[in-house]
Amino acid sequence: GTVEMHDDYDVLLHVDGRTATVTVTHDRERPGYHTLFTNGKPDASIRTIRWPEGREKHEGPVLAGDEPTQLLIALIPLMARPDAAEVAAIGMGSGVSSHTLLSSPNIEHLDTVEIEPFMAEGAKLFDPINRRTFTDPRSNIIFNDAKAYFAAAEASYDIVVSEPSNPWVAGVSSLFTVEFYDEISRYLKDDGLLCQWMHGYELSDELLLSVLAALDSRFPDYRVYRVGNRDWLILASKQEDGVGELHGEVFEQWTDFAADAALLGIHHRSQIDALLVANDEMLRPYLRTRQANSDARPILDNGAEKARFFRRSAEALLELRFIPLPLAEIFGGLERRPYTERIPDRRTDEHVLEEPERALFLMRLFDLDDHGDYVGSAAIGSYFTQRANLAGKPGDAVMAKAWLDAVYGVYYEAAPWIRLEQTPFWAEVLETARSNRVTEPVRRAVELFDAALRQDGGQMRALAMAEIESDDSLVHGRILTLTAALGLAADGASVEERRRFAAEFMREHVAEGSITSEDIAYEIMVAWMEQ
Repeated sequence: GTVEMHDDYDVLLHVDGRTATVTVTHDRERPGYHTLFTNGKPDASIRTIRWPEGREKHEGPVLAGDEPTQLLIALIPLMARPDAAEVAAIGMGSGVSSHTLLSSPNIEHLDTVEIEPFMAEGAKLFDPINRRTFTDPRSNIIFNDAKAYFAAAEASYDIVVSEPSNPWVAGVSSLFTVEFYDEISRYLKDDGLLCQWMHGYELSDELLLSVLAALDSRFPDYRVYRVGNRDWLILASKQEDGVGELHGEVFEQWTDFAADAALLGIHHRSQIDALLVANDEMLRPYLRTRQANSDARPILDNGAEKARFFRRSAEALLELRFIPLPLAEIFGGLERRPYTERIPDRRTDEHVLEEPERALFLMRLFDLDDHGDYVGSAAIGSYFTQRANLAGKPGDAVMAKAWLDAVYGVYYEAAPWIRLEQTPFWAEVLETARSNRVTEPVRRAVELFDAALRQDGGQMRALAMAEIESDDSLVHGRILTLTAALGLAADGASVEERRRFAAEFMREHVAEGSITSEDIAYEIMVAWMEQ
């Protein structure tokens, strides 16, 4: 049969290669909007015209939806290893990630390994956005299967970025297995990094966790970053504590790097810290209970097509990041710089930093006492309403509970991203909670949230246990038990204490039967307490 493209699209390339059919289209309704397809599935979208006619500077550049992912997959590894000289990239795609890797002046050789030669021909149509990939003398494009190439290679790399296609494409799932991670480790220098991209869209949590379990079984140290709406980048090292901290000085030292990052409105390390979700310390106790994806047990290969057909969405890692408690700081021992500076231009498109941007936006509206009808401002608007209602009926239990619900709405959206305890908003919340305008259960709830914001282990433990044992607590059971668990961990509780607490108070909140992403996020923390 014959399939026709929509009239709005021009087909710039359509060719049957030796391993895949490669197509590139241009959307006439959106100037410069190009999409690269592999076997009919979109693999990358790019805007080759960043500033279309009429676009004002304060609006920011126009980007395609997955460009942040393509950029961050390269930017974050360079910040982790700014002195990297020998680098490899598995998969070409649009060529933007390789182009961005070459923004480092310290890279001496970049080997981009791509199995399909016509993929490079398609990527060339994205010029000038990926130009360094094809013009920089340090760039070497190798047309070969990644497994075969690395098996025969004698190279040793500081960074290997693995960004293959989606695992439902034939053969791709073998690049997410225990055996592949064994093989790739041989070509990493002792302090080298594997940087593994993985998507969560059209995938189940079970499949994503099988890949993480495979990686966890072979790399003692790793960190997980969010690089898209449901895209992840895992930085993994062969050495204990080998991933290390990111180097923010590259924003000032490398002109090309800074320009590429600026496309996303990113100018400093704290913005990247907001994307840090978890590390091996947080995830390993749970992942040890999961089956790892391997050649012998190809969990990913067996389930990828079904997950895509049913439009599954693996969101356990997202749920973990959105819990408004210091999980990464206490369970993972991670330090995240506070998100203090908004992106300078006014962007309207969805952004990987949308949540921390909204958190600062809410605080700005509070400072202005602005009830304006803005997208994303519902939480602060509700707070203003309930503040006024409580002022009209101080001491009323119903009004006090409604006020607490509104406080929690702002707390939930802001606490994971900013130092909420240092804001005028939180000062007002504490002043109200410690007055006679609210009821005792409301006051206790706010004091609990405050202890969590300050990461006061003793207070978190004591207040949460008091709430657990009370019969009028207004705080959700999972938040209570997690807060108490964090308090125990922060206070250095013994293994026996942690396990006893998990058995007595956390296990009852573990879901049975149909498991959601939120349930899995909670189970990850229960496993940490039980280790």
